Amino acid sequence: MTYLNRQYLKPFVEAFEHIAKSDGAMCVTDAANQLKIKPKILFDTLSSNK
Repeated sequence: MTYLNRQYLKPFVEAFEHIAKSDGAMCVTDAANQLKIKPKILFDTLSSNK
């Protein structure tokens, strides 16, 4: 992975780490906000990947 790819992915990795460390104390809407996506997209993704 190149330096530019790492720099691009850094905010996503930080958001995922924050969500993973929350131990279930974060609602789906807050998780979507951390990932900077619309809550509906996250709800749809989670419900389609049961």
